[in-house]
This record gives sequence, structure tokens and C-alpha cells, in this order.
Amino acid sequence: MVWFSLFGKKHLKEKIKLKGIIVLTVRDKNGKIRDKRVIENTITDAGKTRVAQLMCGVSTTPFKYIGIGSGTATASGLGSPIAYRQADVNAPTTYARWTTTFTMSSNVTVTEAVLCDSSTGGTVLSYQNFTGISMVAGEQLTIEWTITVS
Repeated sequence: MVWFSLFGKKHLKEKIKLKGIIVLTVRDKNGKIRDKRVIENTITDAGKTRVAQLMCGVSTTPFKYIGIGSGTATASGLGSPIAYRQADVNAPTTYARWTTTFTMSSNVTVTEAVLCDSSTGGTVLSYQNFTGISMVAGEQLTIEWTITVS
């Protein structure tokens, strides 16, 4: 009761929120941008739990992989995985940003992406489905994933 009376009810309402934005940039074989999309994405309950575990040291496995697929992503992972890559990561202030580029080795349509903690999926922090991006061998898809803490 003493703590409550000292700090007031206002402080008990404070909540941390995570908001994700994914930027998809497609470059043709000559490096010219032919498609760019900015999409809000879903933060998973398992991802929120892992963030809490990372804050108190219960977990030490960070999210550092981005996966793409041709199915429908869910909170548990990619529906039809194409590839996973370890991303470059930075966290300059109240957000974290992961960036990686996939070079297509064959013709494929990409319809899903996940941000996770393993090169085979693992725990998914965030995922998104989107209208298919048809790509041919040699084209590149750069994904920049930003999670803002507010």
C-alpha cells in the first residue's frame, strides 16, 4: 500500500508495446528496384514471452533470422519455407532493425516472412503474409524488419 500511495495509480497502467513494420524491396538482375512494399506485421504471443525472458536473462537466444516462404505464415512459422538467413541487426534507440537480402536461385513466388530465433524457424517473434511477389532466378529480395518498443 505504501508503494501505491507514493507512486499513484498512473504508474500501474504503463504498458510496453511492440509494433512491427516490414519493408520488402525487390531488385531485378540489374539492381533496379522493381517493387517496394511497407507492411505492418503481427507480433506473436510466443515472441512477447521470449522478449520478457530475454529482459530478465531466462533466455539468451535472440531473434536474428528472417525466413521467407511461398505459403501462409503463422505464429508457429512459415507454411512453405524457401530460405532462412541470419540478418544484420542493430538497435540504436527504442527500436530494433533486422536486414537481410535473399538472392533467388530459381523462379519463385514469395508470400510470407517470419522473424525468428533459429535458421530453421524456432520461436517466431513476428510474421506476415502478403500478396505474392513473383521473382526469377538472380533477383534479390531485401527485407528490413523494424520492431518499435513504445
